Amino acid sequence: MNKHNNPRDELYGLLPRILQPYITWLSGIPSTHEKKYFTQNSITVIAIGFISILVGFLFINVGIDTGGLYGVIGYFLGFCFVAGGMRRLDVWVIHQTLHNKVFSSVKGNKYLGEFLTTILLRTPYEKNRKGHLGHHRSPCDENDEDIVFLSSAGLFLEENKRKLYTNILLTVVSPRFHTKFLYNRLSANLKNDVPVLRRLMALVYLTSVIGLFTVFGHGLTILLYWFIPLIFGFQISNFLYTTTEHRWWLFENKKAAGREKRDLLSFARVCCSLPPQNNNWFV
Repeated sequence: MNKHNNPRDELYGLLPRILQPYITWLSGIPSTHEKKYFTQNSITVIAIGFISILVGFLFINVGIDTGGLYGVIGYFLGFCFVAGGMRRLDVWVIHQTLHNKVFSSVKGNKYLGEFLTTILLRTPYEKNRKGHLGHHRSPCDENDEDIVFLSSAGLFLEENKRKLYTNILLTVVSPRFHTKFLYNRLSANLKNDVPVLRRLMALVYLTSVIGLFTVFGHGLTILLYWFIPLIFGFQISNFLYTTTEHRWWLFENKKAAGREKRDLLSFARVCCSLPPQNNNWFV
């Protein structure tokens, strides 16, 4: 049993204070000893996501202008900031709209979720919400959409950590993984069974962004600044994020009943207390 009421308090005494805001950002759990410099709300969370993207654009611009090794480093930093901002909008904002927690209005959450899932080429809001709530009802079994995603990416139970890490690394650099993932993202927005309005939104978004920049001779610009991070950065971060969330290979998890038992089925991204001693799969 954890002697601390707040598991983050264990890390507060072990790590320097200067790292505490980063640990809080990473884990989403503030320490009771940590000084709050500002309180986030829905607007600041959304703003931080877009600010991260803009900072990424700045680094990309500097990298392209600089060229050479420093230019590559600058572009890579920008790539990470843009992809990170996109994932922040996905994990923090879109996820919360699925639970109707960004705005008090159900319609407000739906409109924001529909807009963001369109520009990030995610599954349309209503279908996304249905699948996500299903994931909460039966996490970590074969009907969980996250499990289906990981399995389709070729991630299975490995006999040791080294093979698991190797499989993850090979997946994130696999052309087949990225092609299949991108195809599924485009299909989710453009197939005939997609609601007409949403399909129209996706078509207008893609044709206007690609068309306008190409017509005015900036096709390479939109590719470097937006679509490379949107495709490769977003897909890699999505895959890695999902692999850290679930003990996804234990299909017998569906037999676990009750919230307390279900909560034990998920990995912690920051392990603030010792894992169960009979589990050898914490990495």
